[in-house]
Amino acid sequence: MWTKCTEESKHSPRSATGIVHDSDTTDAGRPVAAHLHVMMEFQNPRSLNSIAKLLGDKPERIEAWKAGVENGFSYLCHRTDGARSKHQYDPKIVRSNFDYPALLASIESRVARTRSHSSVKVLLDDLLEGRIDKESLISQLSGSEYART
Repeated sequence: MWTKCTEESKHSPRSATGIVHDSDTTDAGRPVAAHLHVMMEFQNPRSLNSIAKLLGDKPERIEAWKAGVENGFSYLCHRTDGARSKHQYDPKIVRSNFDYPALLASIESRVARTRSHSSVKVLLDDLLEGRIDKESLISQLSGSEYART
């Protein structure tokens, strides 16, 4: 199957990744049966039926990821906000037709920068509204964040 979905053709995904989740547990701590997650990104939209046909599977076993492609790639290793409490898989075990660990590192770096900028904005708003003073603001910023303000 992996070879089939990564072959070069006009119908193949531009990006394809897959991982076997074999260390997941239920909320009660019981092991979950090993299962496969595959994330694909296509140049053009595809129906679930056409993707199922490409994979040789049934359409009901295919899910369209609605949270965005980067979130989908991040979920493979449980590196999304909603999955941080789950087993964290090593990006090196993900099979891919591109440098998946580099992509994941880039996504995580961008998310961290966005969160940092967001928290700086909140702190600046707090300063403006009088909820904190300048010394408190400065104590909560890194050197590079303080330099940007």
